[in-house]
Amino acid sequence: MIIQNPDGHQMQMNLTGFLNAKNARTFIQELWELLLSAQENIGGIPAVFLEQKKEEIKLRQVKVISFSVCICLCLCIELCFVLLDAAMLTQS
Repeated sequence: MIIQNPDGHQMQMNLTGFLNAKNARTFIQELWELLLSAQENIGGIPAVFLEQKKEEIKLRQVKVISFSVCICLCLCIELCFVLLDAAMLTQS
């Protein structure tokens, strides 16, 4: 069932018995902002959700890059020890 012109005040009143007046008001206010944002985007997804997903992706990429750098550093350190051992063996 699609409601073409939802009444935010009526929705809040219907939720008041379930949540309480303050929580219902907060919930409807946040919901309304998300609905308005979703209407403005072609995909129908609120902008705040898109930004959260972008941040998650960036964070995941940073973690992958950090992990790769750590592996490279470990390999470099290991190579230094191998070269040091080889140098010490040739001096003996």
